[in-house]
Amino acid sequence: MAVLRLIPRVRVQSLRYFVSPQSSASQNTRRSSSYQPPSAPPPASEPGNPHRSFYRLFGRPIAKVFLGALLTYQLTYWTWMKLETMEVTAQKS
Repeated sequence: MAVLRLIPRVRVQSLRYFVSPQSSASQNTRRSSSYQPPSAPPPASEPGNPHRSFYRLFGRPIAKVFLGALLTYQLTYWTWMKLETMEVTAQKS
């Protein structure tokens, strides 16, 4: 019992649970008797929509490419406008 005083309280409770085989055996039988296996999913009566499956599979990559192209266009447009305004201001002076 002196050794158990050195172990934190939580560990002592867990050790007591495993020490008494009668209580753990009765709890295991109670747990297993209330177990019910999950029910099987209903059978698919109709095949899925091919458009939905395509966009579910490739939707994110298509969106990433589209947003990357949009960002590239905007950066190119902004750079072009910046260079053009610099050129116009240089021609005025």
